[in-house]
Amino acid sequence: MITTDIKSENLMRATYLNERLSSPNDRDLGRSYQLGEEWLKKSGLPLGAFEERLKNKGFSYDQFLFLLENKNSPSIINLEWQETLFNIINEIDSKTLKSNIETSDIGVFVLPFTNYFMKNLHDEFSLKESKHINFNSFINSCEKYLFHELKQISDKTVVLEFHKLKENLRKEKCDLKYFKEVYLSNIQYIKDILFNYPVIARILTEITERTILNVKNLINRYLNDYQDIVDTFFNKDIVLHSASFGLGDSHNNGQTVAMLKFENDEQLVYKPRSLSIDVNFNQFLNWINQSGLSLELKNGKSLSRSNYGWQQFIQPVECKNREEIHEYYYRMGANIAIFHLLRSNDMHYENIIASGSVPYVIDLETLFSNSIYSNKVLEFPRKELLKTVLSSGILPTGQVFNSTIDFDASAIAGKPNQTSESMTGWVMVEDVNGEYKYENTRFVTSNESHLVKFNNEIVKPETYIKDIEKGFMEVYHVFLRSKETLYEKVIEFFGCAECRVVLRPTFMYSRFLIASHHPTYLQNGLDREELMEMLWNIKKSEGRFEVIVESEIQDLLNNDIPYFTYGVNSKHLMDSRGQEIKEVFDQTSLEMVKEQITNLSKKDLYEQLKLIRLSIETNAIGGKEVNETECMKSHHSLEKNNTHKTLLETSEEIGDFLVEQAIYDTEGNHVSWAGVENIDNKFAFKMLDFSLYNGTLGMTIFLGQLYQYIPKESYKEVIYKNINYLRDMMQKIDGVMTNSMFNGIGSFSYSLYYLSSVLNDSKLSEMGHEYLMQMKDLKTDEVHKKDRLGVVQPGNQIDFLDGHAGIITFAINLFEMNGEEDALDIAKKYGQDLMEILKEREDNSFLLGLAHGTSGIVLALDKLGRLINDPEMQTMVKELVNYEDKHFDVEKLNWLDLRENVTEKTKSFYWCHGAPGILLSRAQLEQTTVRKEILETEVINQSISNYITMDPIGLCHGVLGNLDILLSISAKYPEDIKKHKIKQLAEGMMKKEENLYKIQGMKDRGLMGLMLGVAGVGYSLLRINDPSKVPSVLKLELPHVRVKQ
Repeated sequence: MITTDIKSENLMRATYLNERLSSPNDRDLGRSYQLGEEWLKKSGLPLGAFEERLKNKGFSYDQFLFLLENKNSPSIINLEWQETLFNIINEIDSKTLKSNIETSDIGVFVLPFTNYFMKNLHDEFSLKESKHINFNSFINSCEKYLFHELKQISDKTVVLEFHKLKENLRKEKCDLKYFKEVYLSNIQYIKDILFNYPVIARILTEITERTILNVKNLINRYLNDYQDIVDTFFNKDIVLHSASFGLGDSHNNGQTVAMLKFENDEQLVYKPRSLSIDVNFNQFLNWINQSGLSLELKNGKSLSRSNYGWQQFIQPVECKNREEIHEYYYRMGANIAIFHLLRSNDMHYENIIASGSVPYVIDLETLFSNSIYSNKVLEFPRKELLKTVLSSGILPTGQVFNSTIDFDASAIAGKPNQTSESMTGWVMVEDVNGEYKYENTRFVTSNESHLVKFNNEIVKPETYIKDIEKGFMEVYHVFLRSKETLYEKVIEFFGCAECRVVLRPTFMYSRFLIASHHPTYLQNGLDREELMEMLWNIKKSEGRFEVIVESEIQDLLNNDIPYFTYGVNSKHLMDSRGQEIKEVFDQTSLEMVKEQITNLSKKDLYEQLKLIRLSIETNAIGGKEVNETECMKSHHSLEKNNTHKTLLETSEEIGDFLVEQAIYDTEGNHVSWAGVENIDNKFAFKMLDFSLYNGTLGMTIFLGQLYQYIPKESYKEVIYKNINYLRDMMQKIDGVMTNSMFNGIGSFSYSLYYLSSVLNDSKLSEMGHEYLMQMKDLKTDEVHKKDRLGVVQPGNQIDFLDGHAGIITFAINLFEMNGEEDALDIAKKYGQDLMEILKEREDNSFLLGLAHGTSGIVLALDKLGRLINDPEMQTMVKELVNYEDKHFDVEKLNWLDLRENVTEKTKSFYWCHGAPGILLSRAQLEQTTVRKEILETEVINQSISNYITMDPIGLCHGVLGNLDILLSISAKYPEDIKKHKIKQLAEGMMKKEENLYKIQGMKDRGLMGLMLGVAGVGYSLLRINDPSKVPSVLKLELPHVRVKQ
């Protein structure tokens, strides 16, 4: 490495575009065009838009190319930080560095900067005396914060230089100890690194300068406000001892929240912004309290100044008794109502402290919300959900908003030790040899100060839903009673308020900032700035970002998280430099609140209460497996006389529930549902997809079938409005869906044909035919398709649930119902393709069972082979049956479940895996196809015995699904299976409170769908009640005749 004094011309490379002088001449800019294209590619902007942006910065595209061509030898006007850097490195010597190696480790590299910081502050305050602050201890605590911040930024560069040195000194010993003692303790070596990485020299210098300024301001503000601080918070003399910084992000030139600590163990929070909105919020709470609530609402004290403030420190405290827990959740429910009214959307787990019976809101700078996204861009159901209680951040929302945050960050339930799959960060670790390296690790939540605790255990909110609902209802009723004057009250308290708006997730800004500290971007300022160009990519989805991206980039280059504020009565934004950005929002925050007040009603109260309960209940099952969840009972008491209802009445009750849970768009044209979906055998809260399996089409089939017996217009209304929504959604889907019957395009065709029959609507069958033809056009050898979650999947699935077998079975059922020739062509096409796949398959191992294994294939090929008289298919059926029977356990009377993750291979007795589904397939086979050793009547009896003791009750792998199968196979085994006995079994089930509690539990926790939810329960009961008219969806049957009303 070259050893030389740092010179101005080397530091010039640390400058950014708008700091460089551009004066292109007649020289060839050929290479520059390539550099320009690379920059343009990162931004994602078309050339015209990029040129317009450059024009706003004061230069042309050719001048920009000139700057790129000369990036390593720029011309500049001045470097404001250069003189400071020279002072920093000249005020420390190698001896001082060596004496601090043990305590500073590789952080010795930043000691010149912290030494400069200490000298400046001591010079400033050494002659001042005050009995209210211990200057030495306070400045020392500030120095520790600065050391940590600078070390974190520089560590990657220092570690890289260490490894480069090891490579260059192969013949010499160069471990970390040697590196620190010989190199890092040498001031000239540090100068050399700063010479080679001038951007880091700039960053460390600027952060040091602004930290000096910010600490000086804090001390002087504290001393000036001392008496008001004492009077407001302590009522006794205090002596400031130390501070902890970095409790929040850095904004506005390095300003950040600080925790002040005093010699008597008191604490106080300093915030570098006005706290007027916090003061006004407390006044708003006092106004609400005057309305006679069951409990007084509370929040921490604040002392506000024009551009900073002081706030009460809230200590997390466990609840002393059960009464305090009830009181806490009552107040949390009240907070949900308040933040719902004000359209708050940032009250996540970092903004709430659970202290005894009170949930304190510790950050209100985002009390009001607004969005840069145009209302015209937002689509149903997101647009509607943003106006509900789910948007505040207090309640868990799973993936309802399709968030990039893949863990629960809610204030009421977000637990510690959640590991993110999408959020990662670089962490420096020490290996076994004592050497350092960086590892990219997943983000793991750690905060738990927002959670209620009792006896050192976290208290689950689902146990206290009634308290939450009570608090919510009482405050909502206060607003409802004051509806005529409520807007004026909001104006009175918040009319002049200024709030912060978070335009992009803070963690995304942090990723850019951390990435920009990599050595790759520290040798030239243009390299670091080019990295930030990727922020322009979002302009493709929302053009309004065009006016704010430049401000974002400038903040990040200044080592700040971008910061924007706005007046709640304004559509304009203000960036951190005080620049106004006009007409960013469609409407003001106060206009949004006014709309919210207009919508207050008893109906809206009921809708919000439903979402509160659903949100908390669905979160309670997060991480639990499907079987376990289906068996969970409700926490709540049942209605009287529930055990005396008929099967049809129970189905009607489920149908009414689904109608009540429907979410409508603003215009009333579209309907969908929120609930839980099975992802990797675990449930996640989200807007339900379209699928037959667990989505809304399966629910509409049940409602359509129910309509034939109980013709309520509400059933019909939600069916058609959901179809309208799904049809509109399908037109916007990018990419090809799978041809799956239960999870792909087959769901549309089957459901629409089904509904056409039960609702006597030929237009629905025309729609069904449209999707049928799309299935016909899909090439079965296509390599990649997207499933309902947008995940790339193989295109040659062959099973019943998601592949060829299901398509063949449905197509033949459709052909047999109405003679649809296109359906027969599809069955033949997929049948031939399935035969080719089976013949060419080198791996002869298959799963068993109907949904995912050989029995579904047997069902399809046997049906098709007999229809078109194809002996080759019949031969394949026999081979597959023989394969199944080789895995039959004679003692357990069941076929083995061959899934790798299943340990008890004979315990599966479901439609999807095990004897029931296999028997459903076998029921249509000729008896000669089956081995004599398989005593099917004994298997049936064993299965019936298992049905009675099964815990799950659903259609896919529960009691009702197996009763459905018994109905389907009863014709073949009339002596073993009596239809009236099956109905008696079902009626007996519905008289047991245990099973009714399970149904209520499914409702509570958002298990809405056909195969895993209450729609499937209702459907099964309809079929068991009238099996001759209600077909089996488990075999993809279709209704042949309409039920007489």
